This record gives sequence, C-alpha cells and structure tokens, in this order.
Amino acid sequence: MYAKCSSLMDAKVTFENSQKDDPASWGAIINGYFQQGLVKDGFHLFDIMKMKGPIPHIGVWNVVLAGCVLNEMECWPFTLFKQMEDEGILPDSTTFTHLVKACWCSMNLEHGRVLNSLIVEDGFDRHKFVGNSLIDMYTKFGKLEDAHYVFLHLDKTDAVSWNTLIEGYAQHQRGEEAILQYRLMCLNGFKPDKVTILSVLKASAIILAVEEGMLIHATAITINCESDGSVGSSLIDMYARCGLLNEASKVFERFKEVKAAWNSMISGLACNGTYSLGAYPLMRSYGIEPDRLTYLCLLSACSHLGLVDEGRNHFVTMTEHWKMKPTVEHYGCMVDLWGRVGSLKEAHQVLMSSPWKKSSVVSWFALMHHSQVHGRFDLAKLCLDQIVWILGCKNESGYRLMASFFCDTRLHDHFDGVRSCNLDAKWRIPGHALIEAQGRIHTFVVGDKTHEESQAVYLKLKILSSSLRYQGYVPHTSMLMQRLPHISEQGSFSDAADYALPQEFNFTVREHWSSTLFNLSVVS
Repeated sequence: MYAKCSSLMDAKVTFENSQKDDPASWGAIINGYFQQGLVKDGFHLFDIMKMKGPIPHIGVWNVVLAGCVLNEMECWPFTLFKQMEDEGILPDSTTFTHLVKACWCSMNLEHGRVLNSLIVEDGFDRHKFVGNSLIDMYTKFGKLEDAHYVFLHLDKTDAVSWNTLIEGYAQHQRGEEAILQYRLMCLNGFKPDKVTILSVLKASAIILAVEEGMLIHATAITINCESDGSVGSSLIDMYARCGLLNEASKVFERFKEVKAAWNSMISGLACNGTYSLGAYPLMRSYGIEPDRLTYLCLLSACSHLGLVDEGRNHFVTMTEHWKMKPTVEHYGCMVDLWGRVGSLKEAHQVLMSSPWKKSSVVSWFALMHHSQVHGRFDLAKLCLDQIVWILGCKNESGYRLMASFFCDTRLHDHFDGVRSCNLDAKWRIPGHALIEAQGRIHTFVVGDKTHEESQAVYLKLKILSSSLRYQGYVPHTSMLMQRLPHISEQGSFSDAADYALPQEFNFTVREHWSSTLFNLSVVS
C-alpha cells in the first residue's frame, strides 16, 4: 500500500518488519522502486531476493518485467524472459502481455513476430488479454491484417478487443474498415464507450461519412460523453472536415475553454478554404496557450492560403518564443508553403535543415511536385533520387510524378526511361475514391467498371466531358497521351478521367437524396 502511495520510506520500514519469506512482500517493495523510477534499487533488491530470500514466483518476475517496460528498458524484458526459462519458471498470460508491450515500446516488430510464435506454441494466442495486446502491437506497427487475424482467432472478445481494432483502422486512415468493424461490434451486442466514439468520429472524418458521424454524435449524447472535451473536439473536426461549419461552430461554442477544440476549429476552417488564422488571436484572448498541434494547424492553413510571411512568423514564434521543437509535420508544412509560392530554394533549405531530411517522404514528394510545377528538372530529379533511396525502387508514385513532368516539358526521351523504371517496379497501389450516398459508402478504384452503376456513371461522364469541351475546357492530357495512346487529344477523355467517377455517381443517385460528400485519394 505504501509503495503504491509513493511513500517508499514507510514501505521499506513495513517490509523490514514483515515476514521475509513472503514473496508477495518482496514483489510489492520491488514494484514500488520501479514505480518511482529507481530501477537500480529495484534490481538490487530482486537479486537479494534470489540469493537470500524466498524463490521468486511468476508474480514477482512479472513485476520486474512490468518495471522494465515502464522505465523503457528496451532489451531487459527479453533478457529476463530468457532467465525465467533457464530457471524453469513457466510464463503466464501477464508475462506475455508485458513482453508484447515491450515489443511495440521498442518499435521492434521482428521481436513481436517471434514472440507471437512463442505465444501460439504455449497456447496463449486465444487468451483475451494476450490477444488484445497483440492486436494493439500490430495496429501500432500498421500491420492491420495481422491484427485482424489475431482478433478473429480469440476465444472471446470484449469491448477492448473491438476498440483496439477500430482505433487501429482509424489511426491508419482506413475509415471504411473502422466503420465496418464498429457496425459489427454493435451487431455482436457490445455497447460503444468514449474510446469507440473517438475512433468512429475520426473514421467518419477521414472518409467524409457525415451521416455516420451524425449517428455517432447521437450515440455520444445517449451514453453521456458528449460533454467530454476530447469528444467535443473530435465532433468539431468531423463536422468541419465534412463541410458542415455551422454544426462545427455549434459544438465549438460549448468547448471554448478546451485547447483541442480550438485546434480542431482552426484546422477545420483551413480545410474549407476559410481564413482560419483569425481564430488564433481569439484563442489567446481566452488565455489558452498554443501547443505543437496548434502551430501545425496554423502552418497548414498558411500553406493552403499561400501566406508566406505569416507562416514564417508562426514557425519562428513556435521555436523561439515557446521553445517548441518542430516535428516532421511542421517542417513539411514549411516546405509546402515555400514551394507553393515558387520559392524552391527556401523550400529545399528548410527540408535540408530538418532532422528528418533523410526520412521525410511526404516533404520530398511535396518539393518534387512544386519543382514540377515550376519547371525545375534538376531539383525534381534530386527529390526522386531521395524518394527512391527512402522507399526503394518499387514505389510507383515518384516515377509517375517525374513522368508527368517530362510529358509537360515535352522531354519524351526522358519520359520513356522513367516509365521503363516504373514498369520494372511492377508494384502499384491504385488510386481510389470514397463517396457516401443513401447511407452506403461506395469505393471507386482507378479504371473501375465493376460497380453496379458504372454504365450509367460513364455515360454521364461522357455527356459532361462533351459539355465541358463545348464551354472551352481543355483537359491536361499530356501524361495520358503516353499512357493511353489510343486517346486522341480531340477525342473523348472519359476513360481516362477516373478521378471524376464519384462525382458522376452523385448525379445518378441525386434524385433520391440531398447531399453528397466524397474523398479523393487520386494523383494525376
């Protein structure tokens, strides 16, 4: 009790006066040392116990394992586990739960997979707590299929199992799967809690599923968690991303004292092209200090609006006045900000000054895109080399961007070389788009003709294409000429305009409902 209450002196006195042959007393005082960060003292007492005290049982070993994980001692949990095996101590579910946590704390997926094999061998793979830990580990590593496999093979799931899986899908931008798992959770008789609400709101914001977001808002009211600050901030973010700024403002009015709510509102206004920077002085007038997320929202807004001076001032204020260390996302916003206004030298300098210059793929892609827009072949090629170095030669996006650049500048010889490299990679993630209509979420893949309404969609697209040309619109088809030589510059481009599929689908269902939101993940 004393150890748990941070009174180690009292705990030591009590321990000295207690029976020394009780392993539980040893475990309690050792745990107290680890809880206070006194790792050496904890290990010293554990060594004394092994030499002079009672033989440590599995409970004491688990206490030491938990202490190692708590104090971020990356390799020690596995060293202790080896010692346990050598001394004939059989692990239990708690042992494996701590070891799994140690794997993702140390960001070691390889150890995690080996441990998973041991868990299966010892028959703990269907255990609820161990399984939940494995699901959590795999989702944190982005291995969602592995997480789902573990989930499906549990003997018994609980709300934690469902929430961990749903949160994993939402965290990795797979909103459709997150919402699907939420619906299955409800069908299986599990009631959502605050964790569920937060994950599904995030998923709804990702794919702009406003109807699903409104339903989960109603659920939040039902279970009395709407007044929670984190839920309120997520509601603001969801409504703002879906373009419902009035609804976002209504929620925001109840959370003006919450920093996260201001961050969500600033970000949401920026997403909708609204001048969001005016919200920052109001935030400060309420006495709320900014954090790194606040400045990320501000820099993102400056980037989208092309406000170089304001963006630079915010970056300087963040680093010099508030002494905040910029993250890779902050540097990425500054690269994008300079690139949008054509200041490629400054954009490159910012990127090279970043501690993440050798790993920030998003920033290199942004600089490469802006180099293409402003005709800087040398810088674009430098960016491509860096992207290939980071991701390997099998990622197609960089090759496609460079090929587009060569087409625009009529350097077709270079285009053929880059296109050949792209084909050699033989790996591609197709662009896709999501649209919510009549309560259903529809997915369209580039070149997709499998949807039940595809015939009507392509017909409508062809009609609109002709109408656009009649109005004087000239499509950007230089890239498509090389990829689809059968399409003439004066002919129809409906087969190539796959990005328009969700918009055209909207027209085919429009008489049945009032509004449509779509989320594109397509590049040129």
